[in-house]
Amino acid sequence: MRFTLALSLATALLRSNDAVNSTGVVLGSGNSCPGGSVKLTTLASCRAGLRLLGHYGDSFLGVEDDSDWPSGCYYCDNDVDGCTTGAWLNTHSTGSANGKAQPYCSYDFTPLVQGKTVFVGDSDIDYWNASLGLIEGSYNVGYGGYTCQNVLDEADNFIATFAPNTVVLVCGENDIATGRSVTSTLVLFNQVVDKYIAGGARVIYIGTKPEPGTTDLHGQYGEYDAAIMARAEALAGGGAPPLVAVDSSAGFVALGNGAELYDDDDLHLSAAGYGHWGGWLTAAFGAGGGDANCYLWRSGECVGGKEEDGEEDLYEDGAAPRAALPAAALAASLAAALALQ
Repeated sequence: MRFTLALSLATALLRSNDAVNSTGVVLGSGNSCPGGSVKLTTLASCRAGLRLLGHYGDSFLGVEDDSDWPSGCYYCDNDVDGCTTGAWLNTHSTGSANGKAQPYCSYDFTPLVQGKTVFVGDSDIDYWNASLGLIEGSYNVGYGGYTCQNVLDEADNFIATFAPNTVVLVCGENDIATGRSVTSTLVLFNQVVDKYIAGGARVIYIGTKPEPGTTDLHGQYGEYDAAIMARAEALAGGGAPPLVAVDSSAGFVALGNGAELYDDDDLHLSAAGYGHWGGWLTAAFGAGGGDANCYLWRSGECVGGKEEDGEEDLYEDGAAPRAALPAAALAASLAAALALQ
């Protein structure tokens, strides 16, 4: 068992219990699961399943191979000696009971169903408690603190496991906030998108937030979002576009961007903020009819789409977030990012 010193705010886990819940995921005891249930034994099932007991994704602390702890995915609360509070995946073939450590067990959550929607990305995905109720059968494997590089590193595993038909993606803010350039962040973002599209998924990107705590970064966030919107336009050719962008920033600005949209840390969304995200996402996800070809959404409305011949069908002036970049600068930023791939 390994300790970790990097615990995030999300290790204040929401709830735990041993009773069967509506999701079919429970906590066992010792090194065993209740009758009729089986352990979660893969990274994907562990990451997706632990949140069904109210545990955030970034309470997952690592993978080990240790005979002294329960095999499979297991949980330690704050009174388990020798174990940091959180979830662990033990790949040991048998493992063993250790104090109050508890394995995560599945009644009907596994095997994971392929061809569904997967939410991937940083804390904005991880802390989105209502995400799984928005799209039936979806999975959330977000992780607080993740960068686009982290998302890229896990993409192959999640493509092989979930074979998603749709990926809801949020990443980039942490990259830029930690000093990565917009161009370098776009390189990683585009690699994530290309990988998931090649794996058969449509990607819905939810753009950056104009949160109060990062006003010095909003210019870079705007440049980043604008380049992604340009990429979504470039990939669209009529019919369902492979990359769809939701202009989150402009949506919040249109609402007045009030403090009620954000958590007390001035970085993350409040329940009200997530409520708007939910409405905007479901509009883009379920678009049909004349909006089926829409690659750019703002405030729940399509503002960019193409006909089957690839010509613009619908485009609203000022579609870029915040102050739009000049067209030449936008094209240069996108071209630089693509050239570095």
